[in-house]
Amino acid sequence: MENMHVGKFLAAIKREAAEHQKTLCTETESYINDEISRSENEILLESYHMIQNRISYIRGDIGRERSGRQLAEKRELFKARDAIMAEVFTEAAKRLMAYAATPEYIEHLKNSLSKSLAVLGEGKITVYLCERDLAHAAALKSVAPKIELALDNSIEIGGLRVRKKGSAALIDESLDIKLKGQREWFAANSGLNLAE
Repeated sequence: MENMHVGKFLAAIKREAAEHQKTLCTETESYINDEISRSENEILLESYHMIQNRISYIRGDIGRERSGRQLAEKRELFKARDAIMAEVFTEAAKRLMAYAATPEYIEHLKNSLSKSLAVLGEGKITVYLCERDLAHAAALKSVAPKIELALDNSIEIGGLRVRKKGSAALIDESLDIKLKGQREWFAANSGLNLAE
């Protein structure tokens, strides 16, 4: 009988050990599955952040590349606009030089002098001309015999500048300054304005 009790006792211990082993295996498997799931979630989250960072970097690269291309294209447009303006104003200067060789130009000089004298009034008047226009001295003196004529090398195209002695006022009726004044108007009204 004692053997029977020992056998039942051993069987009970074996059953309990088997149940304990089964519980440990289940808990271990559950722990391993939880750890795998947690690791998978961490890896997925890290992968997601890495992918998002890479996408941001690529978008930034594309943006920088696009901005660089736009800037280069804008520079080319500015160069083209400046070249067109230079060509237009070079041609205008040539035409004004050709105009300066006509009889109408002499009348223009006389009218410019008359208008300037009307503004400045009486007194000692100096009229500044380019070297080529000094040849029109007689025509200018026919408007105002007492004027003094002087060379002004800064006048390249033609026209005149008039100053009254003792006055700081200078009336600039040169074709050079008039052409220069047209640049801003031309840039705004020619359709070549490259607004931002």
